[in-house]
Amino acid sequence: MIIDTKKSNIYLWIFFILLVIMAMQNILAMLLAKSIPSIAMVVFGIKELYMATIMLLMVILILANGKFHKELIIPLCIILYLFVISIFASPYFNLMSLRQALIIPFFFIFGFFFVNKIEINKFANLVFKFYIIIVLLGLFERFVLYTEDESFFYMWGVREWANMKGWGYELPRSWYSTDLSSWTVERIRRIPGLLIGDAVSFGQMLVFPLILAVINKKYFIAIIVVIALVFSLSKGGILATFVGLSLFFIYEKKFSQGTRYILFGISALTVGIFIYIILGYLTQMSSVMLHFNGFYTNFMNLFDNPFGNGVGSGGNFARRFGYSEIPDAFGIATQRISDFSVIARGESFLGTMLSQFGIFGLFMYFYYPIRLFKTQLRKDQTFLQGIKYTVLGLFAVGFFSEAAFTYIGTGFIVALIPLVIMGNRSNNTSTPLLYKQ
Repeated sequence: MIIDTKKSNIYLWIFFILLVIMAMQNILAMLLAKSIPSIAMVVFGIKELYMATIMLLMVILILANGKFHKELIIPLCIILYLFVISIFASPYFNLMSLRQALIIPFFFIFGFFFVNKIEINKFANLVFKFYIIIVLLGLFERFVLYTEDESFFYMWGVREWANMKGWGYELPRSWYSTDLSSWTVERIRRIPGLLIGDAVSFGQMLVFPLILAVINKKYFIAIIVVIALVFSLSKGGILATFVGLSLFFIYEKKFSQGTRYILFGISALTVGIFIYIILGYLTQMSSVMLHFNGFYTNFMNLFDNPFGNGVGSGGNFARRFGYSEIPDAFGIATQRISDFSVIARGESFLGTMLSQFGIFGLFMYFYYPIRLFKTQLRKDQTFLQGIKYTVLGLFAVGFFSEAAFTYIGTGFIVALIPLVIMGNRSNNTSTPLLYKQ
């Protein structure tokens, strides 16, 4: 397929800028909350509306071309299903839970619109540089700008932003970790990222540049990203990187099928032994058991409620916005839940899907990992390989982490899934210039 260079550059920058805005929405919201609070409140209050508008506009533009691609069937069916059970079958509905459930189909459609409209080589260079800037600025904030009184982010507007969201506290709790409280006296300051403003999302974002740097043998860059990942204290980021790189080395190297099975078994056994040995230590981390219970309790709930309990019946957003004693600053819940026990535990993205959508949640969760796993890429398509194995790693983490997929942290990489599934068939996916050895 021949791409018009001029139009391609326009689409490339539109795609890239929109993704960057979504990734930086916390920081942008802080600045607005500090400088123009009225506009900040309006933007924050209608973000679900502009998301729906963008998605609808892109579907209309795709259909206007007279072509309905089969890859649109699944995300559109998922969206239709979510809205139907939101409106007709869920007494627990709230917009935040619906917004979370839409992450994967929304970003897939978003990325689908730009497939074969951009030159992947140029886009790869741009994205990689953006991630490196994120990493370097994150480290700069943590080791140069950070002070114990958080004066920099207070100047940035974090207090006003937190008040706008109705949190009741001035700093995001995710910025500090107590996971190592058994070994350290005080909480440990994590890296929220100077451009991201969220420690959990920042840690998840590091998976892609780290895997991509290793694939392309950019080991100096990989070391820098590893330092940022360690100081982000992101258990999910570390696990996703391990899973993604393990799958890459097993399936992209020229091993026989039997050798692959052996290597996969060894990797799984190694992880199992490692978890068993340090399980006693892991349970001392306050968040670890929450993540495990979030998966286990919702998986067991599948047998009692095979079709789920509807949007808003599970996950952290449901626990916050559906509970009658927790105020909702924006009044987005249609019905308050009087019995808190009906809300399934959070801290697992898969668990949240299961509790709300049952067996359909299984389909929603595993469809794209299976598609990616079956997609064959050329050896020189390193950027697409990085996307593929990052997403597979994140889906593995999603078993135990609800933050595996967020609009700020990993929505960016979900939007690139169509490039792997569809873009690899075009002729614009040769080795990016940045990565030639």
